[in-house]
Amino acid sequence: MELQPRQPTVKGPAEWFTGDVWIDGIVRGEEPSRVRVSAVRFTPSARTAWHSHAVGQTLYVTEGQGLALPTTIPLAWQGALLPSDYPVSYGVFSLLHSGLTLLRYC
Repeated sequence: MELQPRQPTVKGPAEWFTGDVWIDGIVRGEEPSRVRVSAVRFTPSARTAWHSHAVGQTLYVTEGQGLALPTTIPLAWQGALLPSDYPVSYGVFSLLHSGLTLLRYC
C-alpha cells in the first residue's frame, strides 16, 4: 500500500462557479481511467455554471441541502446519478440554506 499525501483545498475557479466554493481532491485515477472524486463545499448562494459531463456524473450529498437544476439535489446521505450530457447547474441557490457539501464522482 502506498499512502498518498493530502492535496490542498483549492477555491473553485470563477469560470466554473458563482460564489465561494471549496474543492478537496480525493482521488484522481491514472490514465486511461477518468475517475475523479472531489469533496465540494458550497457556501450560501454559491452554485456551478451550467454544464454537462460527457460520461455522466454522480453526486453524493454529505451535508446540507441544495438544488440541481432542472431537478432537486437529494438530502444529506443520498446520491444522484446525472446521465451523460445532461445539462445541470447545482449548488445552494438561496441564503435560506446554510451550505452544501457533496462528493462528486466523474
